[in-house]
Amino acid sequence: MIFAREKWIEHFRQIIGIIIAILINVTLPISTAVAGDLRGGIYGSNRFNPQPVPVFGARVDLVVPQTRRVVYTAFTGPDGMYYMRNIRPGDYQLQVNQAMTFPLVVDSASFQDIPPIRIAR
Repeated sequence: MIFAREKWIEHFRQIIGIIIAILINVTLPISTAVAGDLRGGIYGSNRFNPQPVPVFGARVDLVVPQTRRVVYTAFTGPDGMYYMRNIRPGDYQLQVNQAMTFPLVVDSASFQDIPPIRIAR
């Protein structure tokens, strides 16, 4: 009776070990694709003022190009900066004021600075 119980316990430990190994292999790739935060700025200029000035209140949409689905919308502050939180890595487009579109690749870093965008006003 004791021998059968020890054998059952050993099989149970092996099964638990296999389950843990599977869970580690499944969750490890997911954990490397961490969502991160984005930061960028929108600046404008015109023929009267060639120096770029911050654009307040510009709408910045993050769009999935294949489906054209907007996954995040942000608005610029008085300093022309916008912020987007918890963005998963991948290929996107930034759409400014629903008119201008720029390609964007979001990497797996926890924080990513987007180069400034200059628009004509």
